[in-house]
Amino acid sequence: MRLKQKRLRFNFLTNEFGTYILVKTPIAMLTVPVTDNSSYINDKLFAPYQFSRVLYTLIKKAPRGLLFGYFAEIVTEGVGFRFRRYFNNPQILGLTLGLSHSVFCQLPYGIKFRCLKYRLLLYGNDQSLVTSWSLLIRNMRAPDAYKGKGLKFAKEVLTFKPGKLRQR
Repeated sequence: MRLKQKRLRFNFLTNEFGTYILVKTPIAMLTVPVTDNSSYINDKLFAPYQFSRVLYTLIKKAPRGLLFGYFAEIVTEGVGFRFRRYFNNPQILGLTLGLSHSVFCQLPYGIKFRCLKYRLLLYGNDQSLVTSWSLLIRNMRAPDAYKGKGLKFAKEVLTFKPGKLRQR
């Protein structure tokens, strides 16, 4: 069964220099920075072929991020891995990764997170920010190629290498 996607009401605004685009929805607003193609922005906002593909997809996905948000879920596999939230500063994430010391991450203010014993849920309005930080956290202890121990995404499917074979 396919569901029809509702049309979203939103407005695009640019500043006088064309360095960012402001996407406004009835609930919230988000700025999308523009670096290279600033000359194309004025009065030609709805001509997607003039934008670079990355910029066009960022603008296209911004209203969905403002209304619903983007999630990333990281799961631990193995013994000794844990996530912690520190309450004196709610943007600090503590990671116990089987090293000799804990690792601390200062997450940006665009990302909210929730720690459940062996799961970490990242949430934010900006898809590029959520995915980049989730990849950074996952790469601190990537899954092992032989047993799969480490940090992985919730829906990630791992392929393992074969171990040593006994000779008979």
